[in-house]
Amino acid sequence: MIYTGTGDEGKTWVGRLRVDKDCEFVELVGDLDETVSLLGVVLSEGGPEELEEVIRVLMDVSSYIGTGGKKYPGVDVREMEKKIDELWKEAGPINKFILRFTDPVAAKIHLARAVLRRAERSYVNAMKVRPWMDRAVLKLLNRLSDYLFALARAVNKRNGGKEVYY
Repeated sequence: MIYTGTGDEGKTWVGRLRVDKDCEFVELVGDLDETVSLLGVVLSEGGPEELEEVIRVLMDVSSYIGTGGKKYPGVDVREMEKKIDELWKEAGPINKFILRFTDPVAAKIHLARAVLRRAERSYVNAMKVRPWMDRAVLKLLNRLSDYLFALARAVNKRNGGKEVYY
């Protein structure tokens, strides 16, 4: 059964915590869930398989939040930076703002990046109330959004798309 009725009074569970549906945790987990959902759409439409790992990392971050910091996401940010550098090299140099990508898959990756940036902001907000939240996880979210930007550029190029500049 998917419905329990326990949320009908404006409360929900985040892991083991009973919270108001508008609290900082719900905002953050919602932003992460939206990012995961968007990346799932991209994968279903032929997006690059490496997005599967990004989804898993985002789920690990959600688990970290839901367990009150007990289940820590074990991701090496330096390895992610190496992947970003490889993607950036593949996509080529840039010195302008990108308005949009012409490849639909790249455009959706770029949208997921924007939603993930919102999750970063939500994480910062939640850190103000929940001092146990680790700054290293914020750094991880920041690198993941950088990764998605670099991946969007690389996918756009791979698929013959153009970058439309500001």
